[in-house]
This record gives sequence, C-alpha cells and structure tokens, in this order.
Amino acid sequence: MHFDLATLVYNASNLAEDRKRIEPNKKGQLNFKKVTK
Repeated sequence: MHFDLATLVYNASNLAEDRKRIEPNKKGQLNFKKVTK
C-alpha cells in the first residue's frame, strides 16, 4: 500500500495529538479522550 508524504505527516500529527489526550487527571486516573471522525 502506498502512503504519500502528506498522509505520513497527517498520521504522525494524529499520533502526537493522541498522546496529549492520554494524560493523568487530578485524581491520578487516566483520561482517554477519544474523538470520532
């Protein structure tokens, strides 16, 4: 399967955003904020 550069950059930025969404809250639990597309 062929991935062009724009797709790779798009996927990489999505992964970075996902890492930001998964972070501990004040109660020490994990917040998994999922966005549907």
